[in-house]
Amino acid sequence: MKVIVFHSEHCGPCSVHMKNIEQVKSQYPNVTFEEVLTDDEKNDKLVAAFEIRSNPTTVFLADENNPKSGIKVVGLMTVDKLKMTIDTLK
Repeated sequence: MKVIVFHSEHCGPCSVHMKNIEQVKSQYPNVTFEEVLTDDEKNDKLVAAFEIRSNPTTVFLADENNPKSGIKVVGLMTVDKLKMTIDTLK
């Protein structure tokens, strides 16, 4: 399983979201977490591929090799919501 977190450095809700992600990471050692800065030009293709329009956006992939194998959640997520989403897709 893979979790891709799209965020911006200048986004208030993103800061809180990233702190929540950090709390969850340690509880899921078998889940790959990837952070993608949406305001970095080198990430433009990935941002476009996942049709990211808002920050933060979190993509949960049940199968890392299949971008259509999961769900996309737009907005700030609580620690409990993050854990529930991961547990549902594992």
